[in-house]
Amino acid sequence: MYRSILIAALALLASAPTFAFDTPRSPAPAEPESAAGSSAEGVESQLFMRGVEVDLTPETATIRLATLINGRGTASGPLKLELWATLRPPLVGDTVQARVVASANVPFVLKPSETSSGYSTGPLSFNPPAQGTFYLTVALLESPPGTNEFLYADLFTLPGARRFGPAIVVSGLPRGLFQRIGTGGAVDDFFVTNIGNAPGNVQLSQNGDFFSMSPTSFTLAAGVRERIKLVAGSRSEGFYKGEAIVNVNGQPVYAVPIRLLAANPPSGEARLRALIPRVDISGAPNTSPRGSVTFSNTGSATIKGFPISDSPWLVPDDGLITIAPGGTASVGFTSRRELRHDDQLPGISGMLSFVYLLGTSGGTAKSTLEATSTSAAGVIVTDTSQPTTTAGAIPPLSQGEVAVVIPGVGHVVGSVGEFVSDLSIVNGVLGATVGDMRLYYSSTSASKSGPNTTLAPTEAMNLADVITGYFGETGQVGTIQLRTKSLGSLSTSANVFNKSNPDGTYGTAIPTFRTDRAVSPGQKLVITGLRQNATAHTNIYLQEMSGTGQAVAQIDFYNSAGAKIGSVTPPAISPFGLGSVFAAVPAGAVAAVVTPASGRLVAYATPVDDLSGDTWAVADWSRQFQLNGTERSIIPVAGAVAGANNSNFRTDLSITCTGGGQGSIRLVYYPSGSGPITRSLSLGPNQSSELEDVVPTFFNVAGTSVGWISVEPQDGSFVVTSRTYTKTEGNPATFGTGVATVPPALGLELGESRTFGGLEDSTTATVTSKQGATFRTNIGLIEVSGQAATARVSVYFATGTQLAAGGATAVKDFALTPNGYLALNGIVRQIVGDSRDSEFPDLRGVSVKVEVVSGSGTIVPYATATDNGTNDTVLRLE
Repeated sequence: MYRSILIAALALLASAPTFAFDTPRSPAPAEPESAAGSSAEGVESQLFMRGVEVDLTPETATIRLATLINGRGTASGPLKLELWATLRPPLVGDTVQARVVASANVPFVLKPSETSSGYSTGPLSFNPPAQGTFYLTVALLESPPGTNEFLYADLFTLPGARRFGPAIVVSGLPRGLFQRIGTGGAVDDFFVTNIGNAPGNVQLSQNGDFFSMSPTSFTLAAGVRERIKLVAGSRSEGFYKGEAIVNVNGQPVYAVPIRLLAANPPSGEARLRALIPRVDISGAPNTSPRGSVTFSNTGSATIKGFPISDSPWLVPDDGLITIAPGGTASVGFTSRRELRHDDQLPGISGMLSFVYLLGTSGGTAKSTLEATSTSAAGVIVTDTSQPTTTAGAIPPLSQGEVAVVIPGVGHVVGSVGEFVSDLSIVNGVLGATVGDMRLYYSSTSASKSGPNTTLAPTEAMNLADVITGYFGETGQVGTIQLRTKSLGSLSTSANVFNKSNPDGTYGTAIPTFRTDRAVSPGQKLVITGLRQNATAHTNIYLQEMSGTGQAVAQIDFYNSAGAKIGSVTPPAISPFGLGSVFAAVPAGAVAAVVTPASGRLVAYATPVDDLSGDTWAVADWSRQFQLNGTERSIIPVAGAVAGANNSNFRTDLSITCTGGGQGSIRLVYYPSGSGPITRSLSLGPNQSSELEDVVPTFFNVAGTSVGWISVEPQDGSFVVTSRTYTKTEGNPATFGTGVATVPPALGLELGESRTFGGLEDSTTATVTSKQGATFRTNIGLIEVSGQAATARVSVYFATGTQLAAGGATAVKDFALTPNGYLALNGIVRQIVGDSRDSEFPDLRGVSVKVEVVSGSGTIVPYATATDNGTNDTVLRLE
C-alpha cells in the first residue's frame, strides 16, 4: 500500500547515514501543500502532518507539529519522525540522496480518523551534515502491523536552503573615500555576514597603505553581521586603489576594492545623472556577461569620480573618470556570477553608481550618490542566466490540464521608449517542492520552450526582461505560458516597464489568465475604463486559449450613455496566438464588448496617458474570477492621500451595466479609522459611469483618506474597474496602476496564505534620493467579512531563506478589526523596526508571505511597488 523509502532497518540507518529514498509518483490530491501521501499506485496514504516547524541549535533539533492526521478508517502502525538533509529538495517520483540528522519515535498511534494536536518531540540530538548548503525535510514514517520496517507516509520540506558550517559573505561594499588634498580622515566601511549556522574566524589583510581598517580579526557568529571601518590617511592629489582581503579560517574568500580620491572640490555645480535608470544583461550559465552604463554631466563643473557597486558580483571597470560639463562617460562592467551566494537562481539585480565630489556651489563636498535632489548617478543592473531553450510550437493541453497564460509580454522599442517585461514566480506553499514547472513563449516570429524548473518552498524565480534575458528574443510582443501539475502552489506576477526615462521606470502589471476561464461563442467579455481622447488612447489584446483552432471575435464600443459608437473585427488569431487592436478605439469609447465567433478567448485593455506615457491594465475581472457580475466584489484600495516624493494619490472608477435592463449598484467605502460610507447609482444597458477622484467627489470625504470599496450590485449585472494614480501640482500627466476588482473569496481565511515574489524594499536614503528604477514596497491588508482576524507577515530572500540580521526577525503579526484596512508602508521597516536601515541595504528580489493565524475574518492582501524616481505604482494581488 505504501512506497517504502529504501532503508531496510534502523540498524542500516545507524551504519549508513546517507541513503536513497523514492518519493511517491503523484501527490495527495486532497493535500496540495504536501508533496507526499501517495502509494505506488497513487492512492493516498492519508497520514498527514500539518503546521511543521523545526527549531535548530548547533547541538539539538526540536520538531513540532500543529496537527497529525489519520484520514483512514483503520489505526496507524507505530510512527516515527525523521529530519533529513538533502542537497536538493525532494521531488515527486524521484530518488534523492539524504542524511538522517535527527529522529524520534512518536509515543502513540493514531486511531481511525483521529487528529492529534500540538505534538513536539522535544530537543533531539542533531548531527549536522558536512559544510555546505542543504534542504531539510521532516519525514513521517509508519511501521505497518506485522512488519519491522518503517515506510514512507508523509514529508514536509522546510522553506529555504540551510547553510551548514560558517558561510562568510561580503554583504555591503564601500562607497568610496574622498578627501581634500593633503588631509586625512575620510571614513568608509563595508560589511561581512555569516549566513551559515556555525561560527567562523575572520581575518583581514590589505593591499595598499593609504587606509587602515578595524577590526582586523574576529569570530563571527551564525547570522551576525560585522561592520569594518575604513579610515584614509593623508595623501597628495591622486587616485589610490587597494584591497581588503577577507580570510575565513585562514583561507581568502573575497577581495574588497578600496578606492580613495584626494582632490579639492571643483568650482561650480557638479550634477551627474545616468541616461537610463536600468540596464539588463544576460548570458549562458557559467559565463561572465558584460554591459555598460552611460553617465552625463549636466552641471557647470568638471566632475571627477569613479564607479562603485553595491553587490560583489557586479564589478565595474576600475579607474578615475573625468567628465567635462555637458560631457558623457561610459562605464563598463562584468557580472562575475561565481561571486554570487544565490547562484542557483537565474535572475539577480544590483546597483552600479558613479560617486564624485560636489562642486563648491553645491555645498559641502560629499561622496554620496544623491548629489542633488533632482538627479542620481545610479543605474540598476539586472543579470539573467539564460537557459537552453527549444524551438517549437507550444504543445496542446492534455485532458484536464490548466495553464497560466500571460499575454502582451515583450521587448520592444516604441514611440515613447524601450519596453521590457519582468516575470516573478514564487512557490508560496510551504512544504511542497514544485519540480515540473516549464515556461513557453510564442509570438508571430518565435515559439520556444524553456527547461524543466524546480522551485523549493518559498523560493522565487525572478526574471527581468524575460523575453530577451530568458528566451533570447527581442523586438516583439507575445505570450508566456506557465505549466505545472502544482499550479495551486505558485503565485505569478508579470509587469511591463518603460525604462527609457532617466528619472525612472513606469509601466503596469499584466493580468494573468487561466485557460479554463476563457469565453466561447455565445459568451462575452466586457471591458470598462477605456480612454480615447486628446490626451489618452487605448490598446486591446486578445489571446486564444484553447490551442486547438483559430479565434475570431467582434469588438463593439460604447460611450458612457450606452450608445454603440463603433465596431471592429480583428484578424483571425492562431491557436495560442495573440491578437491586438491598436488605433481602432473610437473617440469617446469607455467600454468594449468582446464576442467570440469561434475559438476560446480572453482579453484586456491598456489605456495609455499620452502626457506621461504611463499605461495600466483593465479587464473583465468578473469573468477572470468566474463571476457573472451580480455578486459582491472588492476594490482593495482607494483613496485621496499624499505619499513620498511629492506624490498625491487618488482613485477613479469605471462602472458598466452589462445586463439587458436597468440596473442599480451600491458602493460602500470603508475608510481607515472611520465608519463606512454608502452611495448608490443606477445605469441602463451598456451605460457607464466614470467616477473621477471618487473618494472626495462621490463619497464626499474631505481631506486625506484611504481605504477599500465594497461593490454590491442590487439589480442587474456590472463590470467595475479602477485606477489609483498620482499627479504633481500643475502637471496633468499621471502615473499609477490599475486595480483589479476581486471577489471576497480571493481573501485568506484561518490557515491560508499568499506569497508575493520579486519585490524590492529601499532604504530611506534611496527613497529620498528619488533614485529611478528602485522601488519602495507597501503591503495592504483589508478584512472583508466583518469579522476580526490577525495576519502574520514574513519576508524572505528569493532563495526562500528567512530575512534576518543582527537579531532582527522578519516576521510580525498585525490585527485587523472587522472591515478594517491596514497599510504597511515600507514593509521591512514595518516588521523589523528602526533597525531596518542599519541592518539591511536596499533589498531586491524578496518575497512577502501573508498568512491568517487567528480569527474568523477574511483578509485580502495586496502589494504595491512604487518607483522612487517617477512615483509610478504597480499593484499586485497575485
